[in-house]
Amino acid sequence: MQPRLDYTKVSPGARKAMLGLEAHVAQCGLEHALIHLIKMRASQINGCAYCLDMHSKDARAGGETEQRLYALNAWHETPFYTERERAALAWTEALTLVAETHVPDDVFQAARAQFSEQELVDLTLAVVAINGWNRIAVGFRTEPGTYQPMSRLQGQSIPAHLAQTGNLGPLDLEAVSRLVDDISRSLSVQGGSPALEEIRAEVETLRTVISTPRPKHSWVSDSLTSLKHTLEGATGEVIVDGIKAGQYVEAIGRILGLK
Repeated sequence: MQPRLDYTKVSPGARKAMLGLEAHVAQCGLEHALIHLIKMRASQINGCAYCLDMHSKDARAGGETEQRLYALNAWHETPFYTERERAALAWTEALTLVAETHVPDDVFQAARAQFSEQELVDLTLAVVAINGWNRIAVGFRTEPGTYQPMSRLQGQSIPAHLAQTGNLGPLDLEAVSRLVDDISRSLSVQGGSPALEEIRAEVETLRTVISTPRPKHSWVSDSLTSLKHTLEGATGEVIVDGIKAGQYVEAIGRILGLK
């Protein structure tokens, strides 16, 4: 299968909007194990190979069992899931198949018995987010197989198969955080040119991404790459004290492991 296009390059703003939604889901307080299950279930229904590969790996890295992952497609028939998880899975299925189900009252009532109103809204946003990612990945034929959870990448060298496919290697989150703080301090003493405002917006998006619990490697690398592209378009801009945007481009390249 060949990718149809790289949406992250064609429309960085679209990627930023999706990452903003994903950041809210990650920080809303719902259990991460629960979120992994609903992402897996929606991706099964939508037939999204890329998202199934990603979220099965994330779930395993978070301690999920093989038994529960293998049985997820038949969760109605198994005793492996809590009542809260079962209510969330039924809600996920009803929303994902909304044209068929119109989200029946009994499914809503079961969900309300397990979730507060705020939790149910956040759970719904989680379903909205994964359905969005599914449609992007399926529609543009995003190739599955190369994704690795951040926890497995920390401290490792770049795997050969990732280097060959042009994917990014492990990221030093402390270095990313220092870079964000450094650019933010630099920008705080500057005016409001359009180029600098765009850089500020990219920096804040990156800050949101790295502040989420256990951020995905792909989120961080995508946000860094987007910031790098924005800085490349403003290489003549002096950020502060003679430091130009181009110098930050070089710093990001080092973090990303680019030559």
